[in-house]
Amino acid sequence: MSFYTRTFTVCMIVVGFIVGGCGGGGGVVPSSSPTGEISVRVDFTRSSSTVRTLPVGTNTVIVSVTGNGLPTALNAALTPSNPSTTFSTVPVGTKIVRADAFDGTPSSPGNLLGAGFTDVVVVKDQTANADVTVGTVTTEERQVVGATDIDGDTVTLYQSTDGSSRLLRTDSQGLKLYGERAPGNSREALFSPPVLAPNGLHPGETYSQTSTILIDGFDRGRVGVLVRHEGLEGVRVPGGEFSGNVPHLSVTFTPLASGLSVPRQSPITLLALKREDLWFAANLGPAMIRDEFT
Repeated sequence: MSFYTRTFTVCMIVVGFIVGGCGGGGGVVPSSSPTGEISVRVDFTRSSSTVRTLPVGTNTVIVSVTGNGLPTALNAALTPSNPSTTFSTVPVGTKIVRADAFDGTPSSPGNLLGAGFTDVVVVKDQTANADVTVGTVTTEERQVVGATDIDGDTVTLYQSTDGSSRLLRTDSQGLKLYGERAPGNSREALFSPPVLAPNGLHPGETYSQTSTILIDGFDRGRVGVLVRHEGLEGVRVPGGEFSGNVPHLSVTFTPLASGLSVPRQSPITLLALKREDLWFAANLGPAMIRDEFT
């Protein structure tokens, strides 16, 4: 499997999306909660490291830990003179470690050269090593470029810097993902019905549905969709830090028995998605998205 990092600096269409529990202190960890440690080490000579494939020219690696029980992300800046760190008193359970490689210094990071994610399971009173592969990162600014009509619904075109557009809408039901258009509107993939992340979903709750994939109007098979509220967390991305219990939603896509027929060399990335994780910052939208492809 592969992970692809996308960091959003602008999100203007999901402000009305409401996730249950986003205003309270549900992410605060009781002092009696069991904890463990996460260790991260960077070898800036790129010979041996728990942070792998470090881009040439990297002078600083900023590591952050996100996960349930962490209302504020844990952060550390690693450099050739300070190449390792251990995060202590991390609540047990699965955590997400993100590594961002820069060509500058901790106080002035400079250009983002690469990024990577990994999942780490924290066990009580034990130290887990975070093994992160740093790959190509695309820092996108998604902006509203217009609207279109899909089956009588007004849907917003939310375009990224590569020219592709997500088709999204918020209404009384919640946030709806209608599909994606390839750069230049050359191809279109639609979910029928649209994927729904319902309003009022609380931590631990799920919502499931089945949708048909339509590519340029042709039925290409069905997919099962599971939306889960993973918890209230803190997030740090190159564009800034978001604390105070950021809702984390995961959307898992499973092709059903009838199969999913995807044209070769399709420019539509949604068709290869296995899972998408989204962290929603208040009044901003998705501060961070992690995609896992099949």
